[in-house]
Amino acid sequence: MKPDLFILALEASGDRVGAELIDSLYGMRPDLAITGIGGAEMAARGIAPPFAPVDLAIVGYLEALKALPRVRRALRLYLDHVLALRPKAAVLIDSWGFTIRIAKELRRRAPEIRLIKYIGPQVWATRAGRAHKLAAVFDHLLAVSALETPFYAGLPMDFTLVGHPVLGRSRPGDDAGFRTRQGISPDAPLLVVLPGSRLAEIDRLAPVFARAASLLTAQIPDLRVLALAARGMEDRLGARFSEAGADIPLVTDEGAKADLLRAGNAGLACSGTVVAESMLQDLPVVAAYRVDWPTYQLARHVLYKEKYITLANIAVDAPVITERIQHECRPEILAADLFPLLTRPEMADRQRQAQREALAMMGLEGPPAHERAAKAILSDLGKMQERAQ
Repeated sequence: MKPDLFILALEASGDRVGAELIDSLYGMRPDLAITGIGGAEMAARGIAPPFAPVDLAIVGYLEALKALPRVRRALRLYLDHVLALRPKAAVLIDSWGFTIRIAKELRRRAPEIRLIKYIGPQVWATRAGRAHKLAAVFDHLLAVSALETPFYAGLPMDFTLVGHPVLGRSRPGDDAGFRTRQGISPDAPLLVVLPGSRLAEIDRLAPVFARAASLLTAQIPDLRVLALAARGMEDRLGARFSEAGADIPLVTDEGAKADLLRAGNAGLACSGTVVAESMLQDLPVVAAYRVDWPTYQLARHVLYKEKYITLANIAVDAPVITERIQHECRPEILAADLFPLLTRPEMADRQRQAQREALAMMGLEGPPAHERAAKAILSDLGKMQERAQ
């Protein structure tokens, strides 16, 4: 018997999105037959592939070229798996470059499978033509930002705005309990270091973040520093910190993320989903990023057209979050950005208020994205069943 749904998630953030979606789908339709490929969070919901997922967390064009043989092997492996299952519908999460290739092959070889894209490419920021490429292959886009809406108007594809998945994760963390468990006094300033979940991000950012933390520790004697380690990256992160001459304790429990973010006085984050997660926990945050030089030059001069890279700044068209990209991502600059947030409560409060206003403009109100996405997917399946009768 064909499964109702196949869900593919390739990175840690997509794995969490997939897990949340599965929870909502089962909550609405406990009898639904779901299979897929993801990570540990999807596996915890019983969605585990018969083989180890291939690491496809790739950042930058040079890394993409080096990883091409691995990507091709994964493409064949994953495609054969989906074709053997022949699900009624497939939900491909995030990871635009890989999922569009999978979708094209599925459209060609199994046109009866309904193809649903959950989190499309950021067409409002770079290469708007990808909207047409997506609509030519997928049947339905579950979009996460209102910025996407005009790019898909009139295209031959269903479009549902579900909101950003991170906005549904607004459970307040337990800051007091976390500080007690970590032996941190209520009055001690706490810097939260968030260096990303991909190998390339950790290799490029962790040493810079560690040196920035060391500069701040020298200026603020009672400063405490904790870093969040993504699952499976603990050793890599610890090694990069050690190479930079810093001994930063790691928080390795994913379930403690909200508590950690709520407990902090300021955060230093790899630009991405964790910036919005920090904002939801009222943590004043500075965002930073680095890629290889050819990727940066191509993005800066050819591909990327927005002034900012964080969604909050783009949403309000203002620098709510300080962004330090490429040559500005240096320890002394980052430390200077963070110092007033850690030592001047009025500065931290001012940024918190600005972040709250940005979250409101990003669509914080209403049902979480995974519930809206689940309803849209179940509607698709229901229509398919009606047509088959």
